[in-house]
Amino acid sequence: MIWQTANNIATQALENNSLQPIASQLVTTYAHGVQFTYHLRNEFAEKKPHQTTQTNNPFLPHEPAMFVAQCGLQHKVLLNKYPVIQPHLLVCANQFVAQNTVLNLSDFNAWLRIINDKSAQHPTLGFYNSEPTAGASQPHRHMQVVQLTLALIDERPYLSHFLAGADFVAYHNSDPQTLYTVYLKGLSALNLMKNEQQTHPHNLLVTHNLLWILPRSQVQTDGIYANGLNFAGHFLLKNKTQLTWLLEHDPFDILKKLIKIN
Repeated sequence: MIWQTANNIATQALENNSLQPIASQLVTTYAHGVQFTYHLRNEFAEKKPHQTTQTNNPFLPHEPAMFVAQCGLQHKVLLNKYPVIQPHLLVCANQFVAQNTVLNLSDFNAWLRIINDKSAQHPTLGFYNSEPTAGASQPHRHMQVVQLTLALIDERPYLSHFLAGADFVAYHNSDPQTLYTVYLKGLSALNLMKNEQQTHPHNLLVTHNLLWILPRSQVQTDGIYANGLNFAGHFLLKNKTQLTWLLEHDPFDILKKLIKIN
């Protein structure tokens, strides 16, 4: 019952200020009939370190207050110390594995255990940022999971109108081997293999029955930085100026600029 455990630990971490949520206000809007949620950053929130400035590995060793559970022999589950959505879980390799290398079957075994955990109160979404260009803030292998009442991936048939030809989508069952095979097929179809081990920048989104891969061309556009969560319809905005601007613009235009079209 990983989500129940995570909620209890998150409550404790909030009480002792170990957990540092970075969003203080959210605004829900619609574009072309599809729901988007804009999260306004708390101006007093601690600044989250990024891969270009990080001087240590926060997952090795991990902060004890962020630990949720072991997940098999090769992974552990941690709280995201700087969540936009709570609880926000990280499925991390126990030992260092580079974030921009190909995921393996063990990764999918651990990841799906969290995605499919029945104690979640809402549908779960897994997402993976392959490197800094795709929004990764740490070089240590970690997959992420949040709960969302509605995500853009739920509107996938509709999204094909806006992102046609730029992505790979496939249905799967909950079997890790099947999902792993689908994932490798998607990397190949989108020419995302840099060599036998490393991949080009991309975001990977996974639900209990759908996998979505999006090649990335840049980490930000129009001053808005994006990771996999943006393609689930959730934007973190640094100030009210960005919020006002985005409310006047089409978020699909932002997403299209971030995707690499071969």
